[in-house]
Amino acid sequence: MKEVDTEKRLYHGCPEQAANAIIVEGFNRSYAGEHGTLYGFGVYFSSDAAYSHGYTKSNANDER
Repeated sequence: MKEVDTEKRLYHGCPEQAANAIIVEGFNRSYAGEHGTLYGFGVYFSSDAAYSHGYTKSNANDER
């Protein structure tokens, strides 16, 4: 039987405060749909880091 890769590196763009909450608590699907619901409620990821970067905002130090 052929071995199949089941893992992919995906990116999720969000504000710094949300990223910190994700680090501590993991993804909370109850927030799904607060921003961007083009394809319905859910948590969106991209295989393109630059695309996800577009959903981030600069912090006080102009970092994303």
